[in-house]
Amino acid sequence: MKEKLINVYKLDNNQDLEIYDLSRKISEDGWVVIALVRMPLEITDALFKDAAPPAVSIEELQKVLGGRATFEVKMERNFIQDKNKDKEFNDLLGSFLKTNRAYLSKKTFPAKYVLKEYMKKTKNAHRFCIK
Repeated sequence: MKEKLINVYKLDNNQDLEIYDLSRKISEDGWVVIALVRMPLEITDALFKDAAPPAVSIEELQKVLGGRATFEVKMERNFIQDKNKDKEFNDLLGSFLKTNRAYLSKKTFPAKYVLKEYMKKTKNAHRFCIK
């Protein structure tokens, strides 16, 4: 799918929330309307300045996650007519921002999200270790 950058919102926690349109035509007058919200997070000491210190080192987080974590949410609606495509996209995005922007803007959100991703990766990795 081709990503079309629509907007970038600067959040209160100094992170960028990128908005993409991934919509595609599926019939002569029908669309799958897809909105993608993405927040790339560089894993640095600065990410944790407003949060509790992580239980693991920044180096360990970078090693496991590759130096970056990405928060993403994809929303889609099927079989949208041509005339309603833009309105449906804006409604999807507006609803998401209304309910989630304040939470995503919290100073502690980026650090907590990175730790969550670290836990997901390391939990699965330990499951297959032979002792």
